[in-house]
Amino acid sequence: MSRIFARLNSRPRLTLLFISIFVKLVAAGVSGVGFFLASPLFALPGIFLWLLWFWLLFRIADKRSDESLLPKQRWMKPAAVALSCLIAVAGVGWVTTVSMTTADRAASESQDPSEISTAISELFGYNDATALCQQAADNLFEGENPYAHPNIVTASLKYGGASLKLTPLMRGSFAAVFPYPTQDQLLQVWQQALQNPAQPPLEIESSLDYPSGSFLLLAPFIAAGITDIRIVYAILLLLAVGYAAWLMPKYRWLMLATVLLSLEIPNLILIGETGALQFPFLLLGFLLVRKRLWVSAVLMGIAISIKQVSWFYMAFYMVMVYKEIGLRRLLQVSCVAVLIFIGFNTPFIAMDPGLWLSSVLAPMANPMFPIGIGPVSVVTSGIVSFDNRLVFAVLEFVVFVGSLVWYYRHYRRYAYAGPVLAVLPLFFAWRSMWTYLFFVDLIVFGMLLYNEYSINRPVEAV
Repeated sequence: MSRIFARLNSRPRLTLLFISIFVKLVAAGVSGVGFFLASPLFALPGIFLWLLWFWLLFRIADKRSDESLLPKQRWMKPAAVALSCLIAVAGVGWVTTVSMTTADRAASESQDPSEISTAISELFGYNDATALCQQAADNLFEGENPYAHPNIVTASLKYGGASLKLTPLMRGSFAAVFPYPTQDQLLQVWQQALQNPAQPPLEIESSLDYPSGSFLLLAPFIAAGITDIRIVYAILLLLAVGYAAWLMPKYRWLMLATVLLSLEIPNLILIGETGALQFPFLLLGFLLVRKRLWVSAVLMGIAISIKQVSWFYMAFYMVMVYKEIGLRRLLQVSCVAVLIFIGFNTPFIAMDPGLWLSSVLAPMANPMFPIGIGPVSVVTSGIVSFDNRLVFAVLEFVVFVGSLVWYYRHYRRYAYAGPVLAVLPLFFAWRSMWTYLFFVDLIVFGMLLYNEYSINRPVEAV
């Protein structure tokens, strides 16, 4: 551990990053409890902790912070080491607890050891998005339009999706439910759906809600025999992090340490969170913008072809390119990214333009319930009863535009704040999912290490 933290002495911003990881994990835990218990006692502190985490990331992105934080290193570095050790112990405890829990559960339900795999599947089964993406790839192999034949029921049954990792909609039997269906209500709808799997229930989101990169990138791996696409997520993530660490030999251990201490990463991979698929491309896209511009543009084009969240990142990436290299390069880079997006999606747009558009816009158009960690927590925790998505949409838009303007005006001082500002609007959304935020700090950290603390190289000649 001392070797990992040896380079923190004169780099207080790096020290602050390790403290922020602890704050992030605590914030996720508190917000999660607040949502599942619908408790203001946890929801409101959760909002505060996430705002504290945002503030810490802004301090890390601020080029002037090293100087102002240097006198505080006497307590910051020991705090960072202690908290990192605590996270490491918690990680070992988490793995041990999960293993013992699943084993005990299997033993209590059956003497057959094979039941352990069933127990693990219940804890870490696919979520709905991952099941639908793998179904889309399989439908593609069968010559069908993936957007025309999604079915969350058959997808979950085939790929081991967990019955309670679904996205409920405010219609059918849930039309009068607010702010969120109970687990018993979800389970009742699911049990009814199992009686007729060919007809997905109105109350459950069953459309393929993502651009085609979400399943086209999986297709070669599935064709090669990989049947669990979480393995694909893990492979791409390890390759991206490994390459990022290789680029910065002076700080390789620090980069790897931040990934190991981010306990949400293995959890998100185990549940099949689709954000794990876009993260490798966003990480390297932002990391290489100054020194491998065209590679960076291609990676960002792939990222925006996977998930709509990447569109927010792309806006701030474009500001970064303009500020670093100028308008001409911005236009060229934007064209590269857009052409890649078009290349991924044109075949499916040509098949049925209306279907493709309605599918990709489904997260914004469909009547989804409020959920998340931001101000919407006051709704989900029952503090107020406020069923108006438009207000949150306007708030999200205002924060997005304001963040873009602020980033443009303060870029020189906060060059690495782009990824943070990209997810800030989502914090104020009707669905401010904690999974939108988990990888942001790793992108900021990588940019800081590679572009500022490692050996500088000029922008590639073009």
